[in-house]
Amino acid sequence: MSAPWKFTNIRLNNAGFRALRKSDGAKKWARSVADKIAAEASRQSGEEYGAKDSPGRNRARAVVVPETPEAAVDSAANLTLLKSMNAGRS
Repeated sequence: MSAPWKFTNIRLNNAGFRALRKSDGAKKWARSVADKIAAEASRQSGEEYGAKDSPGRNRARAVVVPETPEAAVDSAANLTLLKSMNAGRS
């Protein structure tokens, strides 16, 4: 049984995909997700967490980091950042 349609000569535009991944909109989206996760981690623990832009060669990136030594200890002991990851899904 053969398929009723056939793909031929499909070419992906990798430069276009890279431009989308590195666009200002992608950077804003990554930062907004990181901000949500940082806010949830701060709410859960009462410690200070922050979001930072992280330069990526092929894509937009953002990271969430503890802002104080107390927050770093809290995150290591209670897995606060891991438990806050769902906040980035909404």
